[in-house]
Amino acid sequence: MEEMRQITLEEWMSWKEDIREKLRETAGNFVYIGYRLKQIRDSGMYGGASDIFEFAQNEYGLGKSTVSRFIAINEKFSEGGNSLELKAEYRDIGSSKLSEMLTLTDSECRLITERTTVKEIRELKNFGRQQAPGEETGGGLTPLGKCIVEYFRDKKQELNKAVAAFYGNEIKDAAEIINPGGYRTFQKGLVFLFMYDFQNGVKYKTFGSQEIAEMPWEEFLMEVSGIFGAAYEQGEKDVYGAFYGEPEKAEEIQETQGLEAPVATSQQEEDGGENLEEYTEEKGDSGSPDDDADESINDTGMAESIKEPEDRCGESQRREECYKEEDSGEPVQENNSQTGDIVPEKEENKPDSEHSVPETEESGPDSGENDTESVKKETDGKERFLKETLSLAGNALRNLQREMEVKAYRAALASAKSLVNYLEMVADGGD
Repeated sequence: MEEMRQITLEEWMSWKEDIREKLRETAGNFVYIGYRLKQIRDSGMYGGASDIFEFAQNEYGLGKSTVSRFIAINEKFSEGGNSLELKAEYRDIGSSKLSEMLTLTDSECRLITERTTVKEIRELKNFGRQQAPGEETGGGLTPLGKCIVEYFRDKKQELNKAVAAFYGNEIKDAAEIINPGGYRTFQKGLVFLFMYDFQNGVKYKTFGSQEIAEMPWEEFLMEVSGIFGAAYEQGEKDVYGAFYGEPEKAEEIQETQGLEAPVATSQQEEDGGENLEEYTEEKGDSGSPDDDADESINDTGMAESIKEPEDRCGESQRREECYKEEDSGEPVQENNSQTGDIVPEKEENKPDSEHSVPETEESGPDSGENDTESVKKETDGKERFLKETLSLAGNALRNLQREMEVKAYRAALASAKSLVNYLEMVADGGD
């Protein structure tokens, strides 16, 4: 850590140009830039400007909110709170995440890893700000127990396999069944749950508490077995069915397709260990130190509006909606045209004589028009089904490629199964 002392004009010029050079590099240098800005601020030498904000605007085109963010990130995340070096535990976390983390407590920051998304950080912040979430009463379960019950509500196969592995003393296998990708989050009721790899275990925050609870996977699995294990101990293999009853049809389809059910936060937006963020438009609270418009730095040293990472969590919701629509394996029709029923449109189309024999579907004057409309709707439904399924197949392929790159092989296997099933659905639907 550098101590403040009498500086020379040459040093001051060096600091100023050093800032300019770092602005041309990646956003991961926020701590470095923040420290240099603090040095110039504390020196009181602004090159004719009235303060550090006017100085940064004149020299680098930085707005007030950006300067404040640089300095705040340095003070919160640098070694000793006043140095050029980012703390080791934050070196794999991108600058936009650090900006969001400025309003988190130190204990909440320990929940964040390079796998955590900007959206999840915002959800964690909102979790602490909102009114106490409502919970179902009864059952004698702790808040964590109630969260676990909700977590497994749409995960029949995972629960049955994990309980069997736990009772077979295969603790690591049980953990990987529940959390195959090595990272998941889930929030329900009073608990915000973070699952990590087998070595790092499980952590969770309870609403209203400043403390973060930590437990190894074996302890978490004991909580799971305490809720669901009684049926298994009595010889029941389907512990899910014994506890919940039969799942809804859409959930059964998800399991047969080899898909992971959606969780409260997005697992699909992973950064692959990169420090750089992919910026796209997104509305919401930026978590910046003040209310000015967000800004980021381009490679020429000029400021531009920050575009927050795209919210890709909608994929799970779209996937679920698709299965609800296609749960019969056929496109859903908007009327009764599949049955061949013909509904007369106008009174005058009826025969003049009340004793006349009604016209059949083959000979009726409106049958050709209604048949054409029925075929069109069926064709449109099939095209919509194929389009949505191909989109899901593309997402599964991208997930597979990303998971292979980071060597998350169990997650890659699940994505591969999903891809095969999607392609089979496309092939069957196109026949």
